[in-house]
Amino acid sequence: MTSIGFIVRKLLKSIGVCNKQNYNITASRLIHLLSEKEETLGCNSWEDTREILQLSENYWELKGLFHEQENLEMEAKRIRDQNDHLTHEADGLTAESESSVISVSTKKNNLIQKSIELNNEIRSEEEHCETSKNQFIALSINLKKNDATGEVLDTQNNIEHLKDEYTQGRKKIGTLKLRVKENDLKIERTELKLKNLKINTRDQISVAMNKVTKSAKLVATYAAKIGSIETAKKEIYMEIGSFISANENSNNPQIIGVLNKNKLIVGKIKGLKKIIVFHRYLGT
Repeated sequence: MTSIGFIVRKLLKSIGVCNKQNYNITASRLIHLLSEKEETLGCNSWEDTREILQLSENYWELKGLFHEQENLEMEAKRIRDQNDHLTHEADGLTAESESSVISVSTKKNNLIQKSIELNNEIRSEEEHCETSKNQFIALSINLKKNDATGEVLDTQNNIEHLKDEYTQGRKKIGTLKLRVKENDLKIERTELKLKNLKINTRDQISVAMNKVTKSAKLVATYAAKIGSIETAKKEIYMEIGSFISANENSNNPQIIGVLNKNKLIVGKIKGLKKIIVFHRYLGT
């Protein structure tokens, strides 16, 4: 709003043509904008305020805050890097655990399948033995009833052959059962290994994830501390900017030097203050 515009609105107000609420709302927005500009002024000029008596304390406070923030940011970076490393370790441990569990589970399933195959082979061999047994029993009965010398000899040979088959079959069954027993022991050991593997890796992953959680909390804590410092810095910037803009007509060489360095923003602040006064007047 220019000075002429203000005069026109002032005349309108005198005859009752004025929306006071709108002027008050605009004034509030302009005051917020003024605060931002003064904060910017303080941020741009604080390093030149050490020799200004009224701002010297602010200067040294900001120096301390910058130093503290630098240390915090270095520590925060170290913790973030550590957290990334711990997360990578936890992910690697999880992947390794899954791979190991799959490998042992596959071995267990293969052993179980082997036992099934051996048991099937045992049943087949038992059936064969039972058939051989029944055959030589039947031949033995027939042998007693048969008097023909040639047939007797053939029958005896068949009986001996069947007996031999039966004996060899029973031996094979014994061997197969022993192999089943050995295989079942391997299955039990594999099951125990799988169980212990799951318990151990679960505990290891739990420990790793607890470390990640603690590290993440530290990262958040440092971020909050840095955020607090940023807030404190902004408040001091506003104090410095407000003081400088309020002393635009000062004879202090240091203040004049700061004002000359920041002519553009100082001019904007001066213009905002003028417009705010106009809006406040129109809003009353």
